[in-house]
Amino acid sequence: MIFCVIPHRAPQRSVLIGPDLDLFAGLAALTIAAISLGLLISTVFTKLEHAVALVTATSIAQIALNGVTSDLSTPSLTSWPAVILPDRWGVAAAASSVNMSGIERGNRALAGHDALWTHSLWQWATDLGALAVLSAAFFVLAAWRLKSQLRPRHLLKRLLTRAFRRRPGCIISLISRPRRARIGVSSRQC
Repeated sequence: MIFCVIPHRAPQRSVLIGPDLDLFAGLAALTIAAISLGLLISTVFTKLEHAVALVTATSIAQIALNGVTSDLSTPSLTSWPAVILPDRWGVAAAASSVNMSGIERGNRALAGHDALWTHSLWQWATDLGALAVLSAAFFVLAAWRLKSQLRPRHLLKRLLTRAFRRRPGCIISLISRPRRARIGVSSRQC
């Protein structure tokens, strides 16, 4: 977004709507993906300290493997983990929307030969699509983890134990009876 404020360095055109709105779309998609990843991390651990440590490690990995600080244009050991990090695709979406390679031609670090930075509508849509897929995958995994954590294995037994605390023998008789016999039985008949 800073490039849009600098008068002589601002991009003159972008791939779809305009530099401001294209960058906003890319950064909004990146934000949603990063929030989904944070939600997934928070569901994996039960202790706050462990979750904070993994979020910190993930943040460092995203900074190191975003395509600006390291060359990820060729397949290598570092390019494969970068695929599942939202920052890699968010930076690529921003770079491809405003032609980052064209803005900083003299700076080889920014004007890298990364294929994800190609200034085209197809590449920008691919970057945003990758962010959408990552967001959906992180969200589905987080929802699945939350569902499995919130669903106790013996829910029926817990509910019956709470309902018949005064009559523990009723729980055993209700569980052991067939369903047809339980339908008309009230707690008093137990």
